[in-house]
Amino acid sequence: MNNQEYVEKILELIKSHMKQNNITQKKLVELCKGKKIKISQGTISNAFNTPSSVRLTTLINICDGLNISLSTLMKNIELSLKLPEPSDNLIVYDTSDPAYRGYLNSYHVYFLSTDEKKVGELVHGILNFKNSNTPGPCKALLELNTGDQDPYTKKIHIKKYTGDMIISRVGCIYCNLISYEYGDIWTLVFNHLQLNFDSFIGGIGGGITSSAGGTRIPTIHKVFLSSTELTEDQQFYVCGLLRLYRDEITISTQQLNTLMNDSKLDLKFKRNIERILAKPEIFYSIPVESLKSSVPNKNYVKMLSMLLQYSSMPYNDKITMAETDLAQYIIRPSE
Repeated sequence: MNNQEYVEKILELIKSHMKQNNITQKKLVELCKGKKIKISQGTISNAFNTPSSVRLTTLINICDGLNISLSTLMKNIELSLKLPEPSDNLIVYDTSDPAYRGYLNSYHVYFLSTDEKKVGELVHGILNFKNSNTPGPCKALLELNTGDQDPYTKKIHIKKYTGDMIISRVGCIYCNLISYEYGDIWTLVFNHLQLNFDSFIGGIGGGITSSAGGTRIPTIHKVFLSSTELTEDQQFYVCGLLRLYRDEITISTQQLNTLMNDSKLDLKFKRNIERILAKPEIFYSIPVESLKSSVPNKNYVKMLSMLLQYSSMPYNDKITMAETDLAQYIIRPSE
């Protein structure tokens, strides 16, 4: 693509943006005037009708009047050149697509701390999906309440991430977030909830990042997404739901006895547990750490692999739509 073709493409994107936001050329002149940008409607009309004669200063003035970034437009053009034809592309980048309708909002995110010193603690953050001023990817902004106090200001430190949210037509949304301050990248994946058809209540997704704390290691964990801030009681139940990683639940005798004596335990649910426990035990829970004693590493890794091959362990961790649907019953139990 040569320079002239770039200019024509930029003007196409600008016209698309103006049409989407009901901005006429006359309105654009008023917007520019309000920002003390001198440009006439004739100059704007000539730019759109005769792209070959448009000046760079005119493009800059138009972009400034519309409060859009010329550099972002150029990046979006570069991105579009790399994408396949629409008929072969199932990734939706442009927020003007109806698939984004309903997503451009603020959400509450909750996940269990990945810091080994804060095991079991629920971390809360605010995730914003914003429409970019130019045709292009959705902006994602995340602020996490770390719970840690700044030693100087004594204020709770907020961990900030920026990035993009992208929708896939195959049924997932992807959110890539970067914290430059912490040198951390967080990728979130949620089921595409078709918010352009139904209102959003809550859902569960997956997160891939490095763990918090002194030692950073790759971590995969679940994330709870809510349209409203959760109460303390709701957060208690979310903490449990975020630990559902297997089809079977491992629990010690002591933990089970404590659960069975909990007054909040539903009687029908309790009877289901008792019915299952009445059957002979057919699975064993083997702590991995206990297997390494006295076994050389070269043998340990092979034997561990052999044990896993024979085991009933799952082949992957998936977040099903059925699991996603459970989220709404914590937020709105009556529905």
